[in-house]
Amino acid sequence: MKTPFSKRRNSLARRGPRPVAETADLCDGDPLDLGTKVPGVFRGRKPTYKPSLEELVARITHENHPKRPTGVKR
Repeated sequence: MKTPFSKRRNSLARRGPRPVAETADLCDGDPLDLGTKVPGVFRGRKPTYKPSLEELVARITHENHPKRPTGVKR
């Protein structure tokens, strides 16, 4: 199946047909690993590793999530 790339703001995007996305178990916002070995041909795959909640929380640091005031002081 051939589908074109199209300009979306400052990037290129590729729209795929729903049956292909459903067969590949892809949903809106899923990450894809893209690569090419042959010019003009690329392959995509859904990453197989999904980190646990504990691993994601362990990655939170003061540098990537600084404290910010929230709400109204009383």
